[in-house]
Amino acid sequence: MASASPKPGVLWVSSGITQPGKLTPAKFTSWYEDTHIWEVLATGGVPRATRYEAVPAARSPAPTMTAAWLTVYEMPDVEFRRAAAFRGLDGQKAPKASLRQEIFENAVFSTRFGEVVGGERAEGVGVGPAAFVVSETVEVGSGSEGEDEVKVWYRDVRVPAMRKVNGWVRSRRFRIVDSTVLDEFRRRDGMGTGNKVAYLALHEFDGDEFPFDGVSSIGGLGKFNDPELGYFRRKRIYGEFEKLQNGT
Repeated sequence: MASASPKPGVLWVSSGITQPGKLTPAKFTSWYEDTHIWEVLATGGVPRATRYEAVPAARSPAPTMTAAWLTVYEMPDVEFRRAAAFRGLDGQKAPKASLRQEIFENAVFSTRFGEVVGGERAEGVGVGPAAFVVSETVEVGSGSEGEDEVKVWYRDVRVPAMRKVNGWVRSRRFRIVDSTVLDEFRRRDGMGTGNKVAYLALHEFDGDEFPFDGVSSIGGLGKFNDPELGYFRRKRIYGEFEKLQNGT
Protein backbone atom coordinates (compact mmCIF):
# COMPACT_ATOMS: atom_id res chain seq x y z
CA MET A 1 0.00 0.00 0.00
CA ALA A 2 1.66 3.20 -1.17
CA SER A 3 0.18 6.54 -0.18
CA ALA A 4 -0.65 9.21 -2.77
CA SER A 5 2.23 11.31 -1.44
CA PRO A 6 4.96 8.96 -0.13
CA LYS A 7 6.22 9.67 3.38
CA PRO A 8 9.81 8.44 3.56
CA GLY A 9 11.16 7.33 6.90
CA VAL A 10 12.35 4.36 8.89
CA LEU A 11 11.15 1.36 10.79
CA TRP A 12 13.23 1.34 13.99
CA VAL A 13 13.26 -1.89 16.00
CA SER A 14 15.24 -2.48 19.17
CA SER A 15 15.31 -6.00 20.55
CA GLY A 16 16.59 -8.00 23.47
CA ILE A 17 16.29 -11.32 25.22
CA THR A 18 14.13 -11.39 28.35
CA GLN A 19 14.49 -15.08 29.21
CA PRO A 20 18.17 -15.99 28.78
CA GLY A 21 17.58 -19.41 30.30
CA LYS A 22 15.26 -20.25 27.41
CA LEU A 23 16.74 -18.32 24.49
CA THR A 24 20.42 -17.90 23.67
CA PRO A 25 21.85 -14.88 21.82
CA ALA A 26 23.13 -17.22 19.10
CA LYS A 27 19.67 -18.65 18.42
CA PHE A 28 17.96 -15.27 18.57
CA THR A 29 20.42 -13.53 16.24
CA SER A 30 20.42 -16.46 13.82
CA TRP A 31 16.65 -16.21 13.44
CA TYR A 32 16.55 -12.41 13.35
CA GLU A 33 19.52 -11.79 11.07
CA ASP A 34 19.28 -14.78 8.73
CA THR A 35 15.49 -15.15 8.49
CA HIS A 36 13.38 -12.32 9.86
CA ILE A 37 15.15 -9.33 8.29
CA TRP A 38 15.06 -11.02 4.88
CA GLU A 39 11.34 -11.62 5.30
CA VAL A 40 10.82 -7.91 6.00
CA LEU A 41 12.80 -6.94 2.89
CA ALA A 42 10.81 -9.45 0.82
CA THR A 43 7.57 -7.54 1.47
CA GLY A 44 8.48 -5.12 -1.30
CA GLY A 45 8.22 -1.91 0.70
CA VAL A 46 11.45 -2.09 2.69
CA PRO A 47 14.46 -2.13 0.33
CA ARG A 48 17.37 -1.94 2.78
CA ALA A 49 18.24 -2.36 6.45
CA THR A 50 21.10 -2.07 8.93
CA ARG A 51 21.60 -4.29 11.96
CA TYR A 52 23.46 -2.87 14.99
CA GLU A 53 24.69 -4.18 18.33
CA ALA A 54 24.92 -2.13 21.50
CA VAL A 55 28.21 -0.51 22.51
CA PRO A 56 28.86 -0.49 26.28
CA ALA A 57 29.20 3.08 27.52
CA ALA A 58 32.72 4.20 28.42
CA ARG A 59 31.71 7.78 29.26
CA SER A 60 28.68 9.67 30.51
CA PRO A 61 25.97 10.27 29.59
CA ALA A 62 25.26 6.58 29.97
CA PRO A 63 22.75 5.06 27.56
CA THR A 64 19.27 4.46 28.92
CA MET A 65 18.42 1.84 26.31
CA THR A 66 18.82 -1.73 27.54
CA ALA A 67 18.33 -3.37 24.14
CA ALA A 68 21.23 -5.45 22.90
CA TRP A 69 20.39 -4.91 19.23
CA LEU A 70 18.89 -2.30 16.94
CA THR A 71 17.70 -2.65 13.35
CA VAL A 72 16.91 0.35 11.18
CA TYR A 73 14.85 -0.43 8.09
CA GLU A 74 14.70 2.25 5.40
CA MET A 75 11.16 2.84 4.09
CA PRO A 76 10.39 4.92 0.99
CA ASP A 77 6.89 5.27 2.45
CA VAL A 78 6.10 4.59 6.12
CA GLU A 79 2.45 4.10 5.15
CA PHE A 80 3.56 0.72 3.82
CA ARG A 81 3.19 -0.49 7.40
CA ARG A 82 -0.53 -0.78 6.66
CA ALA A 83 -0.03 -3.01 3.61
CA ALA A 84 -1.17 -6.62 3.75
CA ALA A 85 2.34 -7.85 2.91
CA PHE A 86 3.80 -6.05 5.91
CA ARG A 87 1.00 -6.93 8.30
CA GLY A 88 1.51 -10.58 7.38
CA LEU A 89 4.98 -10.66 8.98
CA ASP A 90 5.61 -12.69 12.12
CA GLY A 91 5.19 -10.31 15.04
CA GLN A 92 2.74 -8.14 13.13
CA LYS A 93 0.48 -11.19 13.10
CA ALA A 94 0.62 -14.20 15.40
CA PRO A 95 3.50 -16.50 14.40
CA LYS A 96 3.23 -20.24 14.36
CA ALA A 97 3.24 -21.82 17.83
CA SER A 98 6.82 -23.07 17.76
CA LEU A 99 8.25 -19.68 16.74
CA ARG A 100 6.16 -17.90 19.34
CA GLN A 101 7.33 -20.24 22.10
CA GLU A 102 10.99 -20.30 21.08
CA ILE A 103 11.52 -16.64 20.17
CA PHE A 104 8.67 -14.22 20.82
CA GLU A 105 7.80 -15.33 24.36
CA ASN A 106 11.44 -14.94 25.39
CA ALA A 107 12.24 -11.57 23.87
CA VAL A 108 11.14 -7.95 23.67
CA PHE A 109 10.80 -5.81 20.55
CA SER A 110 10.24 -2.04 20.55
CA THR A 111 8.94 -0.95 17.16
CA ARG A 112 8.70 2.63 15.89
CA PHE A 113 7.80 4.02 12.51
CA GLY A 114 9.32 7.44 11.94
CA GLU A 115 8.50 9.91 9.19
CA VAL A 116 11.55 11.94 8.22
CA VAL A 117 11.45 15.62 9.22
CA GLY A 118 15.05 16.65 8.69
CA GLY A 119 18.58 15.54 7.98
CA GLU A 120 22.15 16.68 7.39
CA ARG A 121 25.10 14.82 5.87
CA ALA A 122 28.81 15.57 5.72
CA GLU A 123 30.18 16.40 2.29
CA GLY A 124 31.92 13.69 0.31
CA VAL A 125 30.53 10.65 2.16
CA GLY A 126 28.66 7.72 0.66
CA VAL A 127 25.02 6.86 1.05
CA GLY A 128 25.43 3.74 3.16
CA PRO A 129 25.20 3.56 6.96
CA ALA A 130 28.21 4.58 9.03
CA ALA A 131 30.06 2.39 11.53
CA PHE A 132 28.35 3.76 14.66
CA VAL A 133 25.03 5.36 15.52
CA VAL A 134 23.64 7.32 18.46
CA SER A 135 19.90 6.73 18.77
CA GLU A 136 17.82 9.28 20.66
CA THR A 137 14.09 9.40 21.28
CA VAL A 138 12.42 12.24 23.16
CA GLU A 139 8.80 12.95 24.02
CA VAL A 140 6.90 16.20 24.34
CA GLY A 141 3.27 17.05 24.90
CA SER A 142 1.14 17.03 21.79
CA GLY A 143 0.68 20.48 20.27
CA SER A 144 2.64 22.80 18.07
CA GLU A 145 4.52 24.58 20.89
CA GLY A 146 6.27 21.48 22.23
CA GLU A 147 6.97 20.10 18.79
CA ASP A 148 8.39 23.39 17.54
CA GLU A 149 10.71 23.51 20.55
CA VAL A 150 12.11 20.07 19.72
CA LYS A 151 12.64 20.96 16.07
CA VAL A 152 14.41 24.20 16.88
CA TRP A 153 16.60 22.60 19.57
CA TYR A 154 17.76 19.85 17.23
CA ARG A 155 18.32 22.27 14.37
CA ASP A 156 20.12 24.98 16.32
CA VAL A 157 21.77 23.11 19.21
CA ARG A 158 21.95 19.32 19.09
CA VAL A 159 22.82 18.65 15.45
CA PRO A 160 25.42 21.45 15.19
CA ALA A 161 27.12 19.99 18.28
CA MET A 162 27.08 16.48 16.80
CA ARG A 163 28.60 17.79 13.56
CA LYS A 164 31.69 18.85 15.51
CA VAL A 165 32.35 15.34 16.82
CA ASN A 166 35.20 13.58 15.05
CA GLY A 167 33.90 11.11 12.47
CA TRP A 168 30.40 12.59 12.16
CA VAL A 169 28.72 11.46 8.94
CA ARG A 170 25.06 12.42 9.20
CA SER A 171 22.13 13.18 11.50
CA ARG A 172 18.52 12.35 10.67
CA ARG A 173 15.36 13.24 12.54
CA PHE A 174 11.97 11.57 12.46
CA ARG A 175 8.53 12.14 13.93
CA ILE A 176 7.20 8.89 15.35
CA VAL A 177 3.86 8.04 13.73
CA ASP A 178 3.37 4.56 15.22
CA SER A 179 4.97 2.93 18.25
CA THR A 180 4.43 -0.33 20.13
CA VAL A 181 6.33 -2.71 22.38
CA LEU A 182 5.94 -6.47 22.03
CA ASP A 183 7.17 -7.87 25.36
CA GLU A 184 7.10 -11.67 25.55
CA PHE A 185 4.31 -11.45 22.98
CA ARG A 186 2.24 -9.01 25.03
CA ARG A 187 1.74 -5.75 23.18
CA ARG A 188 1.58 -2.29 24.74
CA ASP A 189 1.89 1.29 23.58
CA GLY A 190 5.37 2.67 22.96
CA MET A 191 6.87 6.16 23.11
CA GLY A 192 4.91 8.93 21.47
CA THR A 193 1.45 7.55 22.11
CA GLY A 194 -1.49 8.92 24.08
CA ASN A 195 -1.08 12.65 24.67
CA LYS A 196 2.64 12.57 23.81
CA VAL A 197 4.54 13.10 20.58
CA ALA A 198 7.94 11.46 20.10
CA TYR A 199 10.89 12.37 17.92
CA LEU A 200 13.70 10.02 16.95
CA ALA A 201 17.19 11.20 15.99
CA LEU A 202 19.93 9.03 14.51
CA HIS A 203 23.46 10.46 14.53
CA GLU A 204 26.03 8.41 12.58
CA PHE A 205 29.81 8.33 12.88
CA ASP A 206 32.66 6.56 11.11
CA GLY A 207 35.95 5.50 12.64
CA ASP A 208 37.63 2.57 14.37
CA GLU A 209 36.04 3.25 17.75
CA PHE A 210 32.86 4.84 19.04
CA PRO A 211 33.52 8.58 19.60
CA PHE A 212 32.82 8.60 23.32
CA ASP A 213 34.93 11.66 24.06
CA GLY A 214 33.15 13.82 21.52
CA VAL A 215 29.64 12.59 22.29
CA SER A 216 30.12 12.88 26.05
CA SER A 217 31.29 16.48 25.68
CA ILE A 218 27.90 17.40 24.20
CA GLY A 219 25.95 16.20 27.21
CA GLY A 220 22.70 14.31 27.51
CA LEU A 221 19.03 14.90 26.95
CA GLY A 222 18.19 16.21 30.42
CA LYS A 223 15.89 18.93 29.08
CA PHE A 224 13.36 16.18 28.26
CA ASN A 225 11.43 13.86 30.58
CA ASP A 226 12.47 10.19 30.33
CA PRO A 227 14.46 10.44 27.10
CA GLU A 228 15.91 7.31 25.51
CA LEU A 229 19.55 7.16 24.48
CA GLY A 230 21.54 4.29 22.96
CA TYR A 231 24.97 3.71 21.41
CA PHE A 232 25.35 1.09 18.69
CA ARG A 233 27.92 -0.43 16.34
CA ARG A 234 27.02 -1.49 12.81
CA LYS A 235 26.94 -5.27 12.56
CA ARG A 236 25.45 -6.12 9.16
CA ILE A 237 23.80 -4.46 6.17
CA TYR A 238 21.05 -5.80 3.92
CA GLY A 239 19.33 -5.31 0.59
CA GLU A 240 20.29 -2.27 -1.45
CA PHE A 241 23.00 -1.33 1.06
CA GLU A 242 24.69 -4.68 0.42
CA LYS A 243 24.50 -4.15 -3.33
CA LEU A 244 26.06 -0.70 -3.00
CA GLN A 245 28.89 -2.11 -0.92
CA ASN A 246 29.54 -4.83 -3.50
CA GLY A 247 29.30 -2.39 -6.39
CA THR A 248 26.34 -4.16 -8.01
